[in-house]
Amino acid sequence: MEQETLILTHEQIIERIKRIAWQIYEDNCDESSVILIGIPNRGLVVTQLIENELKQIADLKIVRGIVDPGPDGFEVSGEIQGRSVVLIDDVLNSGRTLMEAAAAVMSHKPAQLRTAILANRDHKLFPIGADYVGKSLATTLQEHISFKSEDLKALSVTLQ
Repeated sequence: MEQETLILTHEQIIERIKRIAWQIYEDNCDESSVILIGIPNRGLVVTQLIENELKQIADLKIVRGIVDPGPDGFEVSGEIQGRSVVLIDDVLNSGRTLMEAAAAVMSHKPAQLRTAILANRDHKLFPIGADYVGKSLATTLQEHISFKSEDLKALSVTLQ
């Protein structure tokens, strides 16, 4: 079994989620609503955590959406045309998933699209970045970042 190194503890993840929520609010304080779109599966957990924090700090209407990978690419749920959208995932590894999901969202013509990532791996294969980042790591191509979310009271990010 590969050795795991703890990168973020549960408490550190919650602090980073709070910071991301404040950044989203600051960038959308003039909006009446913001759409949070999570990428399944663990991106949905991060989306829920961010939504919970936003509800505590902002008077924004928060709408949840999902971008689902299908046989013909990603499909977006919800009406997003002309609205402010934040696309959320747990880890930005190669960039492929986030790039394909962003392309699907952009086909629906949002007013703006920003991205939020809990953990950003600096070695990407595709040219996409995150606007809101919980933790950024310089890794080797052989290393892998994992977000463990099975127990919502014991979240963690590890490096393998």
